[in-house]
Amino acid sequence: MSVPDLYVFAVNHPLDITHTSLSRREGTVPDLPPLSDWLGGGDIDTDQIELFAVATLAEMPLATYLVEAFDVDEVALAEHRGRLANLEGHVLLVPEKAVASDPQPGADLTLIATLPMHAANNTVKPLPKADVTPKPAKPQERTKKPMSQARVSGMVATAALLFLFLFTALIVWIG
Repeated sequence: MSVPDLYVFAVNHPLDITHTSLSRREGTVPDLPPLSDWLGGGDIDTDQIELFAVATLAEMPLATYLVEAFDVDEVALAEHRGRLANLEGHVLLVPEKAVASDPQPGADLTLIATLPMHAANNTVKPLPKADVTPKPAKPQERTKKPMSQARVSGMVATAALLFLFLFTALIVWIG
């Protein structure tokens, strides 16, 4: 699997358009210029590209944005930092997966850099064995012993005495 590239273009005339992943998430749908013509023909996935004024990055250098937003290789980026820092106006960032073939920019664009992006690491590694300890056994439920004959007799005698006491109290109170 080859490492995908990011094409960084300077737009050679003023624009009043912002088309980024953030603007797409916010639902902004700008009227884009003829990007296919600008890039030499072919289909373009406009959901992958970004077109914006460098000034919108404020204090963030464009090189830093490329690393953070597109995961470009910082070693390869080093030789282009000066040129990227001097860019003004609009830039067009085109990941290789957004175009069918290598871009052939016309008069509207100037290629500033072709930067390798880090490829996703999709290698499958076996998971380590988990420490498996058996679940603790449920404590055995205590089974109730059947009541002994003496206990039952004692309960009946207590109930009878309680009844006699209440009955006697009632008779004394009424009478």
